[in-house]
Amino acid sequence: MNTEYLLPLDIDLEEGSMIYTLATERDLHDKLKLSVREFPLDQLREVDMRGVGQWAAGLGVAPPMSFLFHLPFCGSTLLSHFLVAAGWCVLRDPAIIAATFQTDRSSAVSLRPLVTQLLSHAFGDRPKIIRTAGYHPSVMTRLHEHMPRARKLFVYADPEFFMLQVLKDPRRREDLRLLAAEVAHGQQDGGHDRAPPDSDADCAIDFWIASARQALAIGDPLGTVNAAQLMERQPATFAAVQSHFGGKSHGVDTWLAGLTQHAKTGACFDAGQQRKQLSQHRELDHEAVEGALRRFRSCGGEALWAALRSRDITDAT
Repeated sequence: MNTEYLLPLDIDLEEGSMIYTLATERDLHDKLKLSVREFPLDQLREVDMRGVGQWAAGLGVAPPMSFLFHLPFCGSTLLSHFLVAAGWCVLRDPAIIAATFQTDRSSAVSLRPLVTQLLSHAFGDRPKIIRTAGYHPSVMTRLHEHMPRARKLFVYADPEFFMLQVLKDPRRREDLRLLAAEVAHGQQDGGHDRAPPDSDADCAIDFWIASARQALAIGDPLGTVNAAQLMERQPATFAAVQSHFGGKSHGVDTWLAGLTQHAKTGACFDAGQQRKQLSQHRELDHEAVEGALRRFRSCGGEALWAALRSRDITDAT
C-alpha cells in the first residue's frame, strides 16, 4: 500500500482555509504541477487555517528546502525530471507558493512561514527542492527574503532563444502579453520609463529582463545554469546541479538516455529540428525580433546577460 502524505495545494485568503489532498509518491512523480487542477475533485479536502496551525505546531524542525527558479519554456521540467530520477524530492510548481508569495497582502504574508513549513514536511522529512512557476518574477525575491539561507538555482536562457521559444507558439505569445502587462503594472523590474511593448517579441524581452533582474537581486546564494547546457553538456551540467543543491553527483549516466525525449510531450528531441524551427520563426518575425533585440540592448540587457553567466555553476561561461 502506498504511503499517503498531506500535501497543501492552495489557500483561500478570503475564507481563511486551506485546500489539501493526501498524495502518494506516484503523484510526486506524475504531476507536472502541484495544484487543485491536477487532482480529482473527490480527493480534495478543505480545512480552516486555525486547524492547520494547530497541526503544524507539532511537526518539529523543518527539513532543508532549496529552490529551482527558471524562465518559462527553458528546460526546467527536464531538469526536475532528472533530479527526481537521481533521487531528489522535487515539488513542482506548488500553487500554494504562488498564492502566498505572488502578493504582499498582509493575509498572505502572515501565512508564508506556515506554508513553507508544511511543504518542507510533505512526502516525509527529507530535503526538498521546490521548483517554482516561472511566470511571476517577484516570487523569487520574496522567497529569498523569507528563506535567505536556502540554496537557489535559476535556469536562464539566451534572450533571443527565449524570445523565439515564445514566438513559435500562439498560446505562449498570449501568456507573455499578459505577463509583460503584469510586470509593467507591478513595476517589478525597475523599467518604469521603458516604452510600452510594440510586439510579442518586445513582451518576451521585457519579461526576460524582469526575471533576470529579480533573480540577480538575490545575490550570493544564487547559482545559475544556461538552459542550452541541459542538452549540450549533459553529464557535467547535471553533476554541477546536484553539487549546487548539496548532493553527490550520482545517477547522471542512468538518466542520459531519457534526455532524447521532450520532458512534457514525450516526443523525441531533435536539436537540428529545433534550430530549424526557431530560425523559421526568426525569419517570419524578422522586424519584430530585431526591434526587440534593440530594446534588449537599450534596457541594459547585455549587462544582465553577463551577470547571469558570471554566476553559472558550470564552467561553460
